[in-house]
Amino acid sequence: MSSTGTTTKGGRGKPKASKSVSKSQKAGLQFPVGRITRFLKAGKYAERVGAGAPVYLAAVLEYLAAEVLELAGNAARDNKKNRIVPRHIQLAVRNDEELSKLLGARCSSEVGVSRRQIIEQVDKELANGDDRAALALVKDLQGKPGGLRCFGAARQVPQRLYTLDELRLNGIETTSLLSPEDSTLGSVERNLQIAAILGGLTAWNTIGLTPQQLFFTTLGLLFLWTLDLVSFNGGLGNLLLDTVGHNSSQKYHNRHEAGHFLIAYLVGILPKGYTLTSFDALKKEGSLNVQAGTAFVDFEFVEEANAGKVSASTLNRFSCIALAGVATEYLIYGIAEGGLDDIRKLDILLKSLGFTQKKADSQVRWSVLNTVLLLRRHEGARAKLAEAMSLGKSVGSCINVIEDFVDVSDL
Repeated sequence: MSSTGTTTKGGRGKPKASKSVSKSQKAGLQFPVGRITRFLKAGKYAERVGAGAPVYLAAVLEYLAAEVLELAGNAARDNKKNRIVPRHIQLAVRNDEELSKLLGARCSSEVGVSRRQIIEQVDKELANGDDRAALALVKDLQGKPGGLRCFGAARQVPQRLYTLDELRLNGIETTSLLSPEDSTLGSVERNLQIAAILGGLTAWNTIGLTPQQLFFTTLGLLFLWTLDLVSFNGGLGNLLLDTVGHNSSQKYHNRHEAGHFLIAYLVGILPKGYTLTSFDALKKEGSLNVQAGTAFVDFEFVEEANAGKVSASTLNRFSCIALAGVATEYLIYGIAEGGLDDIRKLDILLKSLGFTQKKADSQVRWSVLNTVLLLRRHEGARAKLAEAMSLGKSVGSCINVIEDFVDVSDL
């Protein structure tokens, strides 16, 4: 006799149990649909829960988890880390526009809000010229969970006399770092001179200038050049060179102010402002002879210097800050071009403090090694900071970038 269905029997004639299939497997999901069903029912969100609701919710949660993990992995790679930590997940949510709108309000802790509020207040105090109040606000939040964990928290190398061989073992060639030659700006200057000559010859041939007219035109240009040298100490010429350099050379544009800013913050000196071009400095200071640079809340250093006695800790911090610019260029390009003025200022300071040549060499070598190692560890944060500074972000916003992208476990 045939039968439409055959019952498979196991041992002792008992029906063999069929393999169970979970609700998650039926839906093709990894998230536990059954558990979500129980949570929905236990929460009493409605009188009854439809069969499709837990499946849809599980699918949405699984998609969000995959999206966040992918973005968190990218954040971990940007910070040169092999594992994802909670901070990378926070960055993933914050840097994605859609996720930030969806989850941002739920992910902000009271401490995070407090940090943003304090940093906004720091910007206001700096804008009002009250450096002491700004520094007091920063120190009040220094080292607190969710506060300013990176301010003055850099792990530094032991201070001793380092040989040149020890620096080379760490991949540092001091001749390329401490002897900057601005070949980029020199090239821009030569190109401008050639362009001026060719422009003059073209105008002569096109317009038909007489030799007398050409002579008076050249004489007028020489007069303007001399006037700039005598009256403005070459300020107009430097402004022109710097502007052309920033617009024509990416290498010159990516100069080293982010290195000064980052190292200062990590060793515990608060930056209070910065300019990236001579034109920015002209607009901010109203003077042609003010170079682009980063200013710091340095009244403690000034007070010690005026007293004729600078403490070792203060000297160490400002030595690292002074060399951070050339160190940044060295790490990016393999050679330093700008920053000669920074090195000269450090040399003058060490001589004014009565340092012998051997003691000065020891201070400079330690500062170079310490600064280069810090910049290498936090290259990702420096790059993000450079982007923020190129956009003209406030000091407080730049501090937020450092706090977000510096890995505290690697300080």
